[in-house]
Amino acid sequence: MVEVTLKIVGSGKVGTDRLGVATLPSTPFNIPDGSSITFLAIPNDGWAFQKFVDVWPGGGYETTNNPMTDNFSLNDVITAYFIPVSSPPPQPQPQENGIGKLFMVIGGSLILEEILKK
Repeated sequence: MVEVTLKIVGSGKVGTDRLGVATLPSTPFNIPDGSSITFLAIPNDGWAFQKFVDVWPGGGYETTNNPMTDNFSLNDVITAYFIPVSSPPPQPQPQENGIGKLFMVIGGSLILEEILKK
């Protein structure tokens, strides 16, 4: 038997073909030597999957493959990394003033929509 631990860094879940869906780091579990598990990273809103890191005694690797299938012959720690997704810049909103409507544009420029109200 080998012991496998699943960890999550960031905001997301990891689905497996053996354990269902994990939202928090799991308690280590045992599987028969030579077994394989497929892991699927599922980011929460506002987050993106970055990579899986697989570490075992004497080695390890990382991959951006999603899903990822791993064969286990030694105790192993699988960590799924999620990173925040930057939100798009805010859209210009019209602003009323005494003369007309001005639009604020990112970068500090102003566009005059109407010069004088009639």
